[in-house]
Amino acid sequence: METSINPNVTLNNGNPMPLVGLGTYKLENIVESVKNAIKLGYRLIDTAKLYQNEVQIGEAINDCIKEGIIKREELFLTTKLWQDDHEDPISALKESLTRLKLDYVDLFIIHWPLPHVDTQNNIMKKVPLHKLWASMEQCVNQGLARSIGVSNFNVQLLFDLLSYAVIKPACNQIELHPLLSQFDLVEFCQNNCIAVTAYNPILRGGYAMRNKELFEKFDLFENNIILELAKRYGKTPAQIILNWHLSRGVAVIPKSGNIKRQGENLRSLEFRMSKEDYEKVNGLDMNMRFNCTKEKGFTGGVNIFA
Repeated sequence: METSINPNVTLNNGNPMPLVGLGTYKLENIVESVKNAIKLGYRLIDTAKLYQNEVQIGEAINDCIKEGIIKREELFLTTKLWQDDHEDPISALKESLTRLKLDYVDLFIIHWPLPHVDTQNNIMKKVPLHKLWASMEQCVNQGLARSIGVSNFNVQLLFDLLSYAVIKPACNQIELHPLLSQFDLVEFCQNNCIAVTAYNPILRGGYAMRNKELFEKFDLFENNIILELAKRYGKTPAQIILNWHLSRGVAVIPKSGNIKRQGENLRSLEFRMSKEDYEKVNGLDMNMRFNCTKEKGFTGGVNIFA
């Protein structure tokens, strides 16, 4: 029970990626929050063009470097390619790097496997995945990204991608929490040396509120099993859930601007539960997705997970 979990996962190109990172989607007080996280020991920071916070995150990182708190090579920074940039990922990444005031990112991810649509859901740009991935590979070849990956990809898309990829995707970032365990997808990724990162890992914040009635009915922080385990191990519900992810070798990027909760999330690495207790959390799976893309304007009005 006292054994800790390895803090890193080794990507398929040999680069280490921290298992606990800071999510920054709709994060408030970004510069302060990111600097606090780095000072606490966070080494993975996750952002995206869509989040419109790359400038502030770059400011926080560069401040920490200038102050001698950390070296650039000690950080693992992820950013993502939005759908309107699928025709030219190289230029898009260069623009992200300009905003970040950095020379490279550690991981550059295709945010969604979807075309760019307008407000009437008309497809504006059609870029086949094989052409898009070849351009992503050039980001590595040109030294702009240490690794490339995907997000919201299922097994079918990964099978297709792996059939022609010269540089394999290093990571698949997906919605993942005890109510959506995605056992088969995680197993497929790990069997093919693709690391998995869980977004929305503790089922809080905007993703949960998007389905408020479901959240209130299935709030994991009020779940009897999670509360039982929190009491048994002397941890918070969030730590129990995050530790469950980490025990699977899945990286997590919970969002928090609260320095106390940031510290608690990071300390989820410091213990192990029994096999039987992990199985109890496994049993909570309901295949319940909260990040329903059908409600979003960028999907063309369809549920891509159908």
